Amino acid sequence: MLFQLLLAGHGGVPVIVNFLNEHVGSMSLLFPLLLEITAQERVPTTVKRDLWTAFVLVRPYVDENYAKKMLHSLRTIECDAYVLCLAEIVLEKAQEDENDEKNEQDIKPAVKKLKREMEIVEIDIDPTNPLDLLEVKMHLDQQAAVDVVPETTKTKELELTSEQQAKAAVIVKGINRLASFTIDAITPFCDDMITLCLEITTGQEPIFERLTLAANAMQLALVPEDVLVVFCTKLLDAQWSLRTTMHLMKISLFDKVQSSPTALSRGLVQIVIRLSKDHPSVIINDLLVPLMISPELAAKPPQCEIATRIIRDGLALNWINDLLKKLCEDRIHTPFHTTDRMLLVLQTLFNLKADIQQETMDMVIDAMDTAVSIHAKSIKFATALFTIVAKYTVLCKSHKELLLELVAKCQSSMAKTALRAIEKL
Repeated sequence: MLFQLLLAGHGGVPVIVNFLNEHVGSMSLLFPLLLEITAQERVPTTVKRDLWTAFVLVRPYVDENYAKKMLHSLRTIECDAYVLCLAEIVLEKAQEDENDEKNEQDIKPAVKKLKREMEIVEIDIDPTNPLDLLEVKMHLDQQAAVDVVPETTKTKELELTSEQQAKAAVIVKGINRLASFTIDAITPFCDDMITLCLEITTGQEPIFERLTLAANAMQLALVPEDVLVVFCTKLLDAQWSLRTTMHLMKISLFDKVQSSPTALSRGLVQIVIRLSKDHPSVIINDLLVPLMISPELAAKPPQCEIATRIIRDGLALNWINDLLKKLCEDRIHTPFHTTDRMLLVLQTLFNLKADIQQETMDMVIDAMDTAVSIHAKSIKFATALFTIVAKYTVLCKSHKELLLELVAKCQSSMAKTALRAIEKL
């Protein structure tokens, strides 16, 4: 069974979960095997993390005394800090009575409120999901702790420990002193940055606020692009929790993308493309939409260029419909209301001819109708209008009258071409 568990471990979390569900009656045998695998140095850390993550999801029962012994053993073998954190979750959860619904009943009333207060990445809070319930419970415990803290302590400003501040200062000083930014020169400092972030993720709450403090202390948004490329690559390869990874990406990579006065380096573009393929909803919600609807950012060539690259080379076609919906949610604050540069980005998007829902096309045409007065003389606006009608003829038919009124307000040389396309609907 050890070989079977290891084989499942190399298949990723979904495969492991299926394996555990098929062997639910053999958990007493699987736990010793899991401990043995965790202690073996030759087993990749990523496999160990996937195994423990699957155990968190399955929430198996284990005898309380055995759970204590297993935790003690894990702490003595000096296993990966992230693995140990997952193990503590599994073994503490495993000691709870399966029929005791008290925790879930306490958590459910807070879920609706937390959906407004907490920053959610890629998934919503699900009261039946153990990982989501854990996050809610941690939040509630934190709130309860605040309620009993004296008033003088409540107002105390959150700070990194003196040791963490010293580590961050050493990193900044070391990077500033680098004579060349080769991989060999950069890597030790990036390893130190990752280690400091990991220390915070396994430390006291609030973790995200402390990570932000650490990022500011290490000047993540200001480090040279070569350093940021190595840091982001190591962070993605580490396979931490999605929320933690994306939080660090937002306060480092995303800030760099939005503020860069020049074209991004090839390395950073590759990181952004990788994220677009692996976590498209995060890229759409937290980078692409804010960038494309901002009149200030839409006027800058570097930002328009990276938006084009994401749409053309990063996002899968089945995400274009979701992107357009997000872009046109607020009918008077859309990319159509920005600049000619951003209209070229939209031209690239519509030329892909991805599948778009009728509801989405309704939103697009409505947004263009509210923006036509801004771009009455714009050739690019009329070109975008022509492209939409030519590529999505069926979806535009129900809007023929509105489109005729819209194109009548266009005064550029391209307006006649758009008009002929609309008249054929």
